[in-house]
Amino acid sequence: MLRRGLLSFVMLCFAIAASAQVAKWGLKPEYDKITINNIGMYVVEKDGKLGLYNEDWKEILPVKYDVIRPFSEGYATLFSDGYFVGFVSDKGKFVDLFNSGFSLREGAEDFHSGRLMVNYNMNGITYYRYVDCEGRVIGTAYAMAHPYSEGYAVVKQFTNPERDRTLSAYDIIDVDGNSVKLGEERNPNLTFVSSFTNGRAILIMKNNKFYTISPDDTTPHLMYIDNVASRKNQITFYDNWFDGEYQPDGTFRITARNAWFRFDSNMSLIEYKLGDYEVQSLVKEEAPLENHPDPILKPYKEGRLYGFGFNDRSLLPPQFEEVVYIGEDFSIVKLHGKYGVITVDETATFRFMLNSQDDVGFMHKTCDVKLAVSMPTFVDEKTARIESHSESCELFHESREGTRNVEGNFITYNKCRLNIPSDLSETAKEYHYKFSVRYDGLMSEIYDVGINEWYVMYYNVRLGNTEFKLSSPDEAITIDFHISKTEEERFNTQPYPKDVRVYQIMTDGTEKLIDATPISETHYSFLISKVESNRVSFLIHVQERGCPTIEYPFVINFDIPEPVVDSEGVVEPQVTTATVEVVRQRVRPAPTLDMNIGGDTPKVSIKQEQTTVSGKK
Repeated sequence: MLRRGLLSFVMLCFAIAASAQVAKWGLKPEYDKITINNIGMYVVEKDGKLGLYNEDWKEILPVKYDVIRPFSEGYATLFSDGYFVGFVSDKGKFVDLFNSGFSLREGAEDFHSGRLMVNYNMNGITYYRYVDCEGRVIGTAYAMAHPYSEGYAVVKQFTNPERDRTLSAYDIIDVDGNSVKLGEERNPNLTFVSSFTNGRAILIMKNNKFYTISPDDTTPHLMYIDNVASRKNQITFYDNWFDGEYQPDGTFRITARNAWFRFDSNMSLIEYKLGDYEVQSLVKEEAPLENHPDPILKPYKEGRLYGFGFNDRSLLPPQFEEVVYIGEDFSIVKLHGKYGVITVDETATFRFMLNSQDDVGFMHKTCDVKLAVSMPTFVDEKTARIESHSESCELFHESREGTRNVEGNFITYNKCRLNIPSDLSETAKEYHYKFSVRYDGLMSEIYDVGINEWYVMYYNVRLGNTEFKLSSPDEAITIDFHISKTEEERFNTQPYPKDVRVYQIMTDGTEKLIDATPISETHYSFLISKVESNRVSFLIHVQERGCPTIEYPFVINFDIPEPVVDSEGVVEPQVTTATVEVVRQRVRPAPTLDMNIGGDTPKVSIKQEQTTVSGKK
């Protein structure tokens, strides 16, 4: 019989199962919606309000805003209850402008060239100004302004601010608010100035001719089709009449005699047509947000639910109602009607240990052992639960204990009840149990934990007498025996129902059932006689109901002396000695069990079950 001490190395290999990665929440499923903005941050929505988290799941903004604009040059403007309240940097620095009285014009809500255009109303007049990334006001107030574009802004300066606030003229300013000199032309001669687009701005003078300037050359140059300087190719209005109007989509279109130009609300050129040439568009369409082509978390679907695989193995079984977006190492998912972000910690593990890494010795139909699980520090030992997926294993949740120390977090089930396997014997053999972890609303993969088990004999059989004197070799022998508890169970007073049977081994190897008479609960007797041989074998079977049979083999050796014949030829009776010897005790697996333990006991390695990302198990 194998001894438990000889199995320590085997236990180290088979009693523990672990995985080299654990899924966790980047953002817990608490939100009505989660989207990813233009710089990869998470915009979360809850009860109609928005908040912001960065790529490391750190809160940038609490959930309290109505609008969080896309980031522009590292800053996003914020609105709450319809009011402009300030802006936030991509590092999380918030600049509060709620009490400034500033508003933002529609279409001009973003930073350009390090400046944000704001407006405010005073005495019925709207003024425009610019603030920098610290919220400081730059330059003076303007009668009209557009956001900066390529380092310059188109404004209208008050020409007589002290006397008449209705008089203004076009100007172009740099980021410090300094006016750009337009060669010999005077700013009051300008009837239109566009914002800079691709290094050019379009000017229209009072002579209704079109000009262009660049940041490097602010002297206006006449515009020609084909850049051929001729009167025919010169771009001008019909009959010296300025023709410009706002379109229903909010754009502004200027139509010349031989060309037309369309600008957005900030007077940046977005489309134009020169002479007979094709229409040219300068609008760059934003590419839609697409799932990552090669994510490390691979979703798969079973029925209506989604699960995730990692490295071609199951990481999370199907449990999510929706997979909204798939990133490289994360995914936006819907669980129980709320949205969160799931990711994976490739260095974290769940580690299971049954029975303190020792083999499990069954003495009865069930055996109570301890299940201990070590967990990553981000798993709360107070709320996490272990679930058994083996019908032959029951966890008693009232025995659960959660502990946390410098080594990590742990859950211990001090009462983990195992049902005896139907093929158990006294020789140690590997068996498997399946467990999963419930934590943070998630169900982990199913882990397969292997451990060696054997049957420890509960009963001993002791013969009342082992030597008999018979008047004849054919005389029947009365053998009595006592059944007692083994040393391991001698202090256990609980009664266990048992079956006791005696079999004689016939010369052809078959087993013949012999009637055994119970004298008491632990004392039995039966008759046996010599049959065609000087050696007779019999077996005493003791079986606790539902457990393997303990088999006690014995042999009776008959010592028959040579016959003695008297002078008259009569054979004198001789005393025959019969000696009973123990052959070897062994455990025979029970053929059936009177309990349902299922028929799919896994015979796989100690590693987790393999699940492909297609969901086939």
